[in-house]
Amino acid sequence: MTNRLSIDVVLATYDGARYLDELLASLAQQTKVADRLIVIDDGSTDATVEIVQNFAESAPFEVVVVANEANSGSAAAFARGISLATADCVALCDQDDVWRPEKLAHLLAQFDDSVVLAASDAALIDHAGQRLAGSLWHSVGFTPPPIDAPTQRSFVALSSSGSIAGMTMLMRTRVAQACLPVGEGWHHDGWLAAQAPLHGRVVLLTECLVDYRIHGDQQTTPGEAERLSSQERATRFAAGAERARLLAAELERYDQAPWAARHVADKASFLQRRADAAERGVTRVAPVLAAIRSGQYGTFASWRSVIGDLLGVSAPHTYVG
Repeated sequence: MTNRLSIDVVLATYDGARYLDELLASLAQQTKVADRLIVIDDGSTDATVEIVQNFAESAPFEVVVVANEANSGSAAAFARGISLATADCVALCDQDDVWRPEKLAHLLAQFDDSVVLAASDAALIDHAGQRLAGSLWHSVGFTPPPIDAPTQRSFVALSSSGSIAGMTMLMRTRVAQACLPVGEGWHHDGWLAAQAPLHGRVVLLTECLVDYRIHGDQQTTPGEAERLSSQERATRFAAGAERARLLAAELERYDQAPWAARHVADKASFLQRRADAAERGVTRVAPVLAAIRSGQYGTFASWRSVIGDLLGVSAPHTYVG
């Protein structure tokens, strides 16, 4: 029975004292209480570790704190926490968000023997916790595939958008651990979400089960648009192409889904073409036309991106899918 599945929560922290009390309180107030909280502190210099230790004294679950001597980056910190998980499922947790009380219960209710990942949309809040317009998925233009979508459709959706944020995910631990280590240059959540459909069924809920805080200190901001120079655009596209090549190489091990590696390799080729176009300035037309003829814009981007690439003004989309 799914309600008997155990849950480890993995929280990666780094100088997160400002919002940590609110986050920890929301974990303690879950209607389905987790079995254990694994905290990987990535070399904090503020009161983060002390706050966690104080919380552990009255927490309704076991709290394990692992302190890295030096900062290793969030992807490595989450990977370490996932590797230490022993529960049936693992939930990933950011230090500055707030979980709705029903989050774990609603995600866990989606699990049967075929489900390996359940995730949700997230509401947006500002630094003071005030609600902002829209949601995470709305801000990035993501539409989740239906629950009964075939594996290939789910894979394309999850590997292309970067919209399945770690703090919204509940994943079978054995699957999360099988996806480690996280590829160089990847965020942990994108790496896990891209591979999850190749292990089993994925369920995405449109309800918002997390309040995702938008503030100046975070690593990523949803829907963030940037004005970039041609060289900056070329660099971003080239980095996206390299990440795609890394994922394509990783996907070669999935013998049951050879199309997955081919799909991502095609995306790498597309991003490299966009990088080449950005570098070529006024002679960018040739690589853009080559990508049009190959159908890659229709598969991986939008026709609006064609105009942006021809004019050299679009912000790059570097997710892999």
